[in-house]
Amino acid sequence: MASLSIKELSKRNNFNIFVKRIAIGQGFYLVGVDELILLDPSILAQIDDLDGLRYYEDKNSILLPTKDGGKVKLTSLYKDSEFSNRTQNTTVKQDLEVYNLNNKLQEIKKNTNKNYVNVRVNNVICSVVSIKDSPFGYKSDFHFVDIEGADVFYISHKYGNTPRDFQQWSGTSKRFQKLIFEHPETQNFIQTLTSINKELPRATTVARRINDDMLKQMAIFGVDFGSDFSLNNVTTVMQGNLHFKNIGDCYMLIASDNTINNPSVPSDSYEPVFLAVHKKDRSDHGIKNARITISPLGGRRIKQFI
Repeated sequence: MASLSIKELSKRNNFNIFVKRIAIGQGFYLVGVDELILLDPSILAQIDDLDGLRYYEDKNSILLPTKDGGKVKLTSLYKDSEFSNRTQNTTVKQDLEVYNLNNKLQEIKKNTNKNYVNVRVNNVICSVVSIKDSPFGYKSDFHFVDIEGADVFYISHKYGNTPRDFQQWSGTSKRFQKLIFEHPETQNFIQTLTSINKELPRATTVARRINDDMLKQMAIFGVDFGSDFSLNNVTTVMQGNLHFKNIGDCYMLIASDNTINNPSVPSDSYEPVFLAVHKKDRSDHGIKNARITISPLGGRRIKQFI
């Protein structure tokens, strides 16, 4: 499993991402362990640049102070998707999608000679003026801002046109998806996996169907499902290219491929199921070489249902 290092932080925009996460109090997972570490923000006083990390060098290791008073090696911090090539490419695509939508929004405003556009999403119409990227780590990828400056219409955007084109509906982390992790069905799936084997064999994908629609909805729309629409309870999930379609006195946000409006639960190949996939050096919930998620039924070839 890849870890952070000075070499990794020197790539792309990784050092800036690293500093930002410390500043806002966002944690880092330890390599191979479902445990979140918060670094002491006092670090920021010493690391104006990458070389500043040498301040914490001890016997050829970078030992960083944690918020609880301990220390952790830089190389013990998991290099998650935010630091990967794939995420950088995804961010570029996401930025382009938001850029294109904003351009279309501005074009409509110019053509209608108004400073807002009546946009319709999930059968609700709001007068919107712009579109913004949502903060990293939330279910929402971007959201709209209305004429009063309020955030509206939280969108989870998926690329491609099939369930195989995106990784998962949700993780099962005790820290980031606490309600999903604590759900009885999740716990039972983990316990069943553990009772079979405390290590997931190579080339193995094990699944189980989910009974509780509420659990499925939390996985699809966010862990705050059931409350007002928000960054972790999105208005809709859309897959493919997005555009506005004029339908009388408003413009509907349209996806080229799939749209799942909150609170609908998809079936067939998009049905959310528990999935345990062999992932070298990953140890979700104490099961060696296992990555455990809630994913689309048709997203992978499933070897066994349990």
